[in-house]
Amino acid sequence: MYKDKDYLKTALKYKTKTEFFKNDGKIYRKAKNLGLLDSICSHMIKQSFSIPQLMLKYILTNLFDIDCLYNTRKIIKPYELDIYFPEYKLAFEYDGKRWHIGDKINKMELCKSLGIKLFHIKENNRKYENDIKTQLIDILDQINSITNKKISIMDVTNRYTGLYI
Repeated sequence: MYKDKDYLKTALKYKTKTEFFKNDGKIYRKAKNLGLLDSICSHMIKQSFSIPQLMLKYILTNLFDIDCLYNTRKIIKPYELDIYFPEYKLAFEYDGKRWHIGDKINKMELCKSLGIKLFHIKENNRKYENDIKTQLIDILDQINSITNKKISIMDVTNRYTGLYI
C-alpha cells in the first residue's frame, strides 16, 4: 500500500505535473483522487494552462462580457474547475484526451450539489477552436437560459477568432 511519503517520493522525481503524469500516470491519478496532488507537487514548475482551455476561457469571457475564475480549486475543494462564472453558477471543464482518463471524481455531481451547472467540452480533434465552438453551439440554448443572454450561433462562430493568449 502506497503511503503519502511514497507519493511525495515519486513526485520529487519530476519538474512538472505534465512530466509526472506522462511518466507515472497511475500514481499521479491516485494522488489526485486522494487530494494529495497540490502538496506533493508544490516543488514543481507551475504550468496551469492549456491552449484549448485558454481558447475556451477567451471565447466565454467575451461572449458573457465578464471575467471568470480560471483553474480554481476553491469551489469544489480540493478538485479543480477549469472555468467558473460565479455570477451564473456556471462552470466548464475542457476534457483533453489525455487528462481525464480514469477520473473517479464526479465533478458534475459535486457541482450539482452546489447548484452549479457544469458543462464538459471534449477534445475531439486538434482543431481546438472549431471543436470548442461546435460544442458551445450544441449547448447554446442552455447557456442562454442560464445567463439570460441572447448569444447567437453567429456570435460564437464569427466574432472570436485568432490568437487567444
